[in-house]
Amino acid sequence: NYKYAPYVAEFSDLILHGCAVDPIEFSSKKCDTTSQSLELSATITPSQRSKMDSFRRKHMTYSYCYDQTRYKVPPVECVINPREAERLKRFDPVTFGGRRHHGKRHHRSRASRSEADTI
Repeated sequence: NYKYAPYVAEFSDLILHGCAVDPIEFSSKKCDTTSQSLELSATITPSQRSKMDSFRRKHMTYSYCYDQTRYKVPPVECVINPREAERLKRFDPVTFGGRRHHGKRHHRSRASRSEADTI
């Protein structure tokens, strides 16, 4: 819910692998690009994947990758999972591109209206 912004996130035991980048040149002269460092950040075990998927199913209610209101075409970094897309669509159809339910409209029949007019 954007009315509670800015958001606060807390992490414990967080380890980031990356390079310091010069904000003006947008380049890094001392970046460790060895295959070992790339493998470390790109490897996830099947057990870890399963746990991550379970966590996402239970707790994730928004992903900009599926936000069709903001992005008609998903950003290039997004990998679209059809199951996740469908789950989010059921959660918030307006944001995630599902049908928009307008509710049932109750119309009185002509007979009901004419009876009401005569009373």
